[in-house]
Amino acid sequence: MIVWDLGWAIGSFWPGVVLALIASVMINVGTNVMKLAINKRLLLAAEERKRLMRTPQWLLGFAVFVSGTLLNFGAFKFAAQSLLAGLSSVQFISQVVFSKVVLHEDIAIVAYFGVVVVVGGCVCLVVFGQHHAKNYGPEELAALFGRAPYVSYMLGAAAISCFSWVAYTNIKQSVARSRNVAQFSHSLLNMRQRQTLAVLFAIRAGIWGSQSVVLAKALSMLLSQLLNPAPEHGNPLKTYETYFIILGFAAAATFWMLRLNHALKLFDALYMIPMMQLSWMLFSSLSGGIFYEEFVQWQWQNYVMYALSFTMILFGVVLLCPSDTGHEHVSSAAETFIDIVEREMSAAVSEAGTDDVGSLHSWSSDNEESPFTNGHAGGAKLSFAAEVKGPKPEQRSQTQASTRQHALRESSPRSPDHNPLPSSP
Repeated sequence: MIVWDLGWAIGSFWPGVVLALIASVMINVGTNVMKLAINKRLLLAAEERKRLMRTPQWLLGFAVFVSGTLLNFGAFKFAAQSLLAGLSSVQFISQVVFSKVVLHEDIAIVAYFGVVVVVGGCVCLVVFGQHHAKNYGPEELAALFGRAPYVSYMLGAAAISCFSWVAYTNIKQSVARSRNVAQFSHSLLNMRQRQTLAVLFAIRAGIWGSQSVVLAKALSMLLSQLLNPAPEHGNPLKTYETYFIILGFAAAATFWMLRLNHALKLFDALYMIPMMQLSWMLFSSLSGGIFYEEFVQWQWQNYVMYALSFTMILFGVVLLCPSDTGHEHVSSAAETFIDIVEREMSAAVSEAGTDDVGSLHSWSSDNEESPFTNGHAGGAKLSFAAEVKGPKPEQRSQTQASTRQHALRESSPRSPDHNPLPSSP
């Protein structure tokens, strides 16, 4: 048996499990409320729309979302990352409950089966996964980066990332050659090629973006040491390692947000969002388990049950995601955040008296269905793209009038945008 020589034990892991479950539900509910507020606002005439920051419903959703994110951040201190990454799938279950209870949707049979599979995977993960976590000081966290298991993992991850990039590039070049065109375009792809590129894209994004979760757990430890100082552990603010961890977290989180935003521009969100979420959960669990040495005391039974548990969770998530192009695409919490930032920037520039930069980029809900139901959603989803110049004054009023008419025609009063599905932070 290998004895850990770094860090110190922190006791029971159950507080982390409970906090993570509550946080997942709160993040999902907050995301749903924010998206509903956004779509309710779109039904109003342009001159009647308030800034989202001044909308009570959106503020409520944002408060719930932020509270859930903080609880999830606090859960890192108490439980193993390899465990918490899998438990984040509870957000998908809470979405089904939200659709049924709040939006009064009819839930498809496959969604109920997906809930059962995800719950079974989470139970197995809690029972057979890592039950003990340790806290580390800044110097010890820096030392973990140089440990052989983590270095080997990062080398393997880099090799997989390079392979996926080469395969991604080769497919694009092959398609361009077969169509005798000088420049590649995604419109040249068939469905199988699109999904293959989406998988390769998600793998690369998940490998490096999931490092933000590893560093978020480190920051949770350091914050705990700062709030509860102990002479033997020192002050984290007085060590340079703390600031490198902060910079690393900011870089990894920014990378993930940019990759997600770029993915939504390149691929259909119907299959891209689930792939990004699956990649995020898988690599977050693996990287955290290896970095924090959560697997070192496991027996072969633990590895088998861990693999089985995560397979069940990933399969259950797939069942909870839409399987038909006639279904409305799911929205992650990160996608909602990107949408909100773009809208607020557009509104801020408009209030400053410059050209209207909030231009309509795409409507994506024309007689669409919920991924959890067999009925029509009727929700019109609008995404904004910031442009340097807005339409001319005489064109702007026509655009606003047509926008309002489209929203009124396509949106159901029962559920303006009934099914945003979140992801891990």
